[in-house]
Amino acid sequence: MEKFLRPPRFDCSPDDPTAASQWSHWHQTFVNFLSKIPRNKNEPVDKLLLLTNFVTPAIYEFINGIKDFDSAIKLCLVYL
Repeated sequence: MEKFLRPPRFDCSPDDPTAASQWSHWHQTFVNFLSKIPRNKNEPVDKLLLLTNFVTPAIYEFINGIKDFDSAIKLCLVYL
């Protein structure tokens, strides 16, 4: 089931006039995907690690250096 929810890499320039709409949709598909990943209660899912696998190099450069998932998401919400 998870493979059907797996989003493609987010590939959008922050300068694109539709970036906010594209980000909003992609972010929701990523949240849906994360919600279906099996978890071990003793080892939480590293959301930031997963996020870096689902963005293009250009977006990665945008969030590179951010130390936690929530901060990376907030940065994208502000600039995309």
